[in-house]
Amino acid sequence: MLFIQLMLTYPKTYHGLAKAVQIVAGLIANICLGWSFYWIGYFVQDIIAVVLILTLFINILQFLFHFLNLNKAWTTIDWKRPETIYAIVGVVLTFVCMIFESIYAFNLPWSVRWIFTAIFGWILCGAFGVEAFLFLTGRVED
Repeated sequence: MLFIQLMLTYPKTYHGLAKAVQIVAGLIANICLGWSFYWIGYFVQDIIAVVLILTLFINILQFLFHFLNLNKAWTTIDWKRPETIYAIVGVVLTFVCMIFESIYAFNLPWSVRWIFTAIFGWILCGAFGVEAFLFLTGRVED
């Protein structure tokens, strides 16, 4: 039987705060990046957009997953290992993408919103790093 109970204290935990920062930074980075780069034809921008959108979607699902306390309802699965792997992969992917985004943003004179995308992307990368650190040091409570 699946029993869903709201965990109202989750946003106050370190993991909840890191996840909220990831959602906000990812949302702002997606808004700043926009969809107008398709007519420019940069392949790197396409990859950056896909990474940002997927991480935003997965972060929202993970936040809801913990907020609805589904990790306690589905006890047959060890949730820490996949979330740790996701946090480490998130650090690597956003780090690589933001290096390329920073190169493009600071080399093009008309790309103010790409500069903001790079800034919030680096914040997102840092939040992934904090989340990976919390998981690897065992500071995420069950």
